[in-house]
Amino acid sequence: MNKLVLAAGLASALWGNAALAAYAAEVLADNPVAYYRFEETSGSTANDATGNSNDGIYMNGVVLNQPGAANLGKAATFDGIDDYVSTPRTVSTNFTLELWIKTTSGSLTGTNAYEGNGLLWSDVGGAANDFVLAMLNDGLSFFTGNPDISVTSATAINDGVWHHLVATRTQGANVEIFIDGVSRGTTTTNNNPLDGNPSIMIGANVLDGRYFNGLIDEVAYYPKVLSVERIKAHYRAGSSSSAVVVPALGEWRLVGLIGLLAVYGLYRLRSPRT
Repeated sequence: MNKLVLAAGLASALWGNAALAAYAAEVLADNPVAYYRFEETSGSTANDATGNSNDGIYMNGVVLNQPGAANLGKAATFDGIDDYVSTPRTVSTNFTLELWIKTTSGSLTGTNAYEGNGLLWSDVGGAANDFVLAMLNDGLSFFTGNPDISVTSATAINDGVWHHLVATRTQGANVEIFIDGVSRGTTTTNNNPLDGNPSIMIGANVLDGRYFNGLIDEVAYYPKVLSVERIKAHYRAGSSSSAVVVPALGEWRLVGLIGLLAVYGLYRLRSPRT
């Protein structure tokens, strides 16, 4: 019986690694310009998994090595006081912002995303070509400036479960927000590059001191608008509610090993003791 338990535990761990790799494969297939997995266990560098060297910096005691969603490995905890990650702003025209969060904290309230708890913040004071993704009125809110326009979901995201959050921006046309693969609102945006701030801060509005309290994971910036189909594919790959996580081709060898371990454990359980 002990060998069966050991085999099952090892198989579970290996499948977790396969699921983690499968999610990364979905993200990287869409060519993000920066991708922060938060798999670090120590240090001050948030590594960019794209190979583009757009590394971020953990600021003010972001807690690493925290449990993430079932398919997503480790996550980082932000204290809602002064924690954030500083990253280069690598998008400005047509783009997509993506992350996973988990929180039970109530948000700030208001009408524009810059009034909320910053999730992905690239704002400057006054009228400017800038943007903010935040938690506002307990929902998801996305702001673009010049003129100042926000779209905010009626759906709350502070219910203590992991949520996949996406915002897309089509220059001179519209922005749209998604929660767990479902569109939750759209509005217009200007025809200018949103390049007012050279940085994107994860987990904070550092200008106004409005910080996020909770877990964040798998942050990605794309220099294009992802299709609804690709957004849903990312959600399915990362969601623990997915019935099946299909590994990328490179992970099939690992899946075969998992199957062998399971068969071995069953065999040992059924084998008579001598």
